[in-house]
Amino acid sequence: MARYFHIITYGCQMNVFDSLRVADALRTRLNLQETLEPEQADVVIVNTCSVREKPEEKVYATLTRLLAYKRRRSHMGIGVAGCVPRHARQAIMDRFDFVDFVMGPDQVADVASKMTAFDGQSNVFFG
Repeated sequence: MARYFHIITYGCQMNVFDSLRVADALRTRLNLQETLEPEQADVVIVNTCSVREKPEEKVYATLTRLLAYKRRRSHMGIGVAGCVPRHARQAIMDRFDFVDFVMGPDQVADVASKMTAFDGQSNVFFG
């Protein structure tokens, strides 16, 4: 059975580059396929930048939308990566308890290697 990922990228060109690297790692290391529809994904990663205007508000609005998808697909793994978690990690974890992982920009490239178990039936687990 095919498993899918979706990456939402906000911000600078470095974020776009990081998202491309993550997508490549998810395809090659975990054999996930990319989908353009986040509601169909087994893993959704919101890759953020804190340089642009109101980045936290964008992330929070996106996470609120993703919660509706996760309610229909409880196994969906949702993560926030990039610059916003650098200064808002605890706020994200406190406000959005359904988020499975939060990682700063220094960890984005390793997201696939940190994924220790993913069977498509339960949440994504990170070591």
